[in-house]
Amino acid sequence: MDGNNRVKNSGMLTEEERAAFKPVPAAYTDLDDPFHMRMHMPLIAEALEKMRSHSPLGAKLYDWAKQRRIKFRYDESYALASYSDDERMVRVNPKAAALNTMIYLVAHELMHGVQFENSAGDFNPRWDIRSLIKRSMFLEAGAVAAQMRVAYEMKLNGYDGAWNALLDPSEIKDEKLRSRAQSYVSVAAAFEEAYQKSKTEGLTDKEMLGAAAAAAYQARLQNQELRDRYNTTMISRYFNNISYADTVMEVMREDKVVPSTQIAKDEFVANAQDITAPQGDEDIFGNNVLLRHAADYLDAYRDVFSKGGEYSDAKINAIRTKLDEDGNPFAGMDYVVLLWRAQKNAGGKPVFELMKDVAGVTGDNAAHHGREPPRRSPQSP
Repeated sequence: MDGNNRVKNSGMLTEEERAAFKPVPAAYTDLDDPFHMRMHMPLIAEALEKMRSHSPLGAKLYDWAKQRRIKFRYDESYALASYSDDERMVRVNPKAAALNTMIYLVAHELMHGVQFENSAGDFNPRWDIRSLIKRSMFLEAGAVAAQMRVAYEMKLNGYDGAWNALLDPSEIKDEKLRSRAQSYVSVAAAFEEAYQKSKTEGLTDKEMLGAAAAAAYQARLQNQELRDRYNTTMISRYFNNISYADTVMEVMREDKVVPSTQIAKDEFVANAQDITAPQGDEDIFGNNVLLRHAADYLDAYRDVFSKGGEYSDAKINAIRTKLDEDGNPFAGMDYVVLLWRAQKNAGGKPVFELMKDVAGVTGDNAAHHGREPPRRSPQSP
């Protein structure tokens, strides 16, 4: 019997067999079966291990994911990664599957899972569109603060790959996804600037990291590019759900800074006292006047086209008159035509873009199309 046969009979693979071995793709994997994870999704497994071993916050997120049996899988989509609370699953885009990028993406999505457990993700179907957007802002800012803190803690503990990937996302080869990651470079810079500044203030390491994470939270809230991207997504979601919504609208009045940053009892990713929660239109839309107009248009027509809404020429005329008085460039747009265009939208164009097409509005920020809309205070319905 030759040596190769002896190796096979012993249950081990030869070098040739090991090189040729291709594991069958798994639908998902989790930390409850680390061997299965290493076999089917070795990059995710390595990212989680490095996060756990080099970051105290990363270790907490790792333990939380293991205890809750959070599932992980690859899923090609428009996003870098996502979290589904219904499925308790983290999805990572394989086109962004580079180790250091994977580390901060997984940290971000696991923080979303913790947020939902803390009720930061609670949803009220009666909320108006501004409340829906504010919910998104709280969730995203908290998760971004977590990913920045994990990556920076790793840097402080001898592994700077994840932090460098945040500052320079060039390891992401897909151009669209790399562009999305590039939007967070300024947020990372705000984190590091705040951390370095806090060194002169006599703070503990934990306090310095909390201050830096709060700066990242605030920078994410104020980043116009990220605001526009997520607000455009919220416009689409709101429009798609109007026919199922209640005609009665309510406003989110809760400050979700604390539950969006809490990692354990009396323990937070960021210093909540250093964060100013989004309030009125200036915080929600920044300088994008046209997105504010689009939000006003959809809220106005919800009263007609939502569940239990009543259609009448008089009501439609009253809506158009009010929108026109506010200088809304969408005022004359027929909502039924928008519905029809959305149904024929095979290319998946965002509803905000469809609205501009139907209304004949050009550009991303059409402040030149009439007056600015009245800015709503946080108490306005």
